[in-house]
Amino acid sequence: MHRVFLKLGPVTIYSYGVMMALAFLASIFLASYNFKKSGKPKEIAFDLAIIVMLSSIIGARVFYVLTNLSYFMKMPSEILKVYHGGLVYYGGFIGGIIGGFIYVKIKKYSFIELLDCVMPVISLGQSIGRIGCFLNGCCYGRPTTCSLGVKFPVLHDDICRIPTQLYSSLANFFIFLFLMWRLNNKKFKGEVIADYLLSYGLFRFIIEYFRDDPRGGLYFHMFSISQVISLIGIFFGIIFFTVMKARTK
Repeated sequence: MHRVFLKLGPVTIYSYGVMMALAFLASIFLASYNFKKSGKPKEIAFDLAIIVMLSSIIGARVFYVLTNLSYFMKMPSEILKVYHGGLVYYGGFIGGIIGGFIYVKIKKYSFIELLDCVMPVISLGQSIGRIGCFLNGCCYGRPTTCSLGVKFPVLHDDICRIPTQLYSSLANFFIFLFLMWRLNNKKFKGEVIADYLLSYGLFRFIIEYFRDDPRGGLYFHMFSISQVISLIGIFFGIIFFTVMKARTK
């Protein structure tokens, strides 16, 4: 892997941070485009992106620290070193939703309509961000004998593993394309939100079976924490789809 993107004297630029920055820039551009096309003021894209990004990073890091609390109790100095990796997506998603909700309510916009525009943005950001995970060597998969297996030097072993980061990146890109199509052809408000919860929840539930990185404890010794949240997201996606469709009728 290539954890270090560039080193200039005492300054080290990490690949993970570079990909996160690219994801952020792409998200701002796409959000502005979606807002403008949906008749919303595109100027709010930058403000909303800043707030969502900060609240997402905080939520993702807090969730990661909580699921690996024993490690960070021994190494508290590592808590703020986000550039080393260690962000849990669902924590970021929840943090971003909270931050965005507060901003939208202050500005008195329709939260659901704006969130419809934002969902494809989230998927595109995830797609780019997972490439950062691959370069960083985190979020890796289980050992495999398949020719597509990848060795991660950061693990200091000679084992080929499933590159779940790249599969996640590809899947999120296809989800992004699907949500963009849905946004331009939606039949009722909130449809894109529901589609995201269903499509990403289903994919994340499946890909978790192929991951092998430490992600906290198991729930009922059957599912990972992310799988439990995925099931909850799928459930709420179905309910939300049904309710919003019924309201439209």
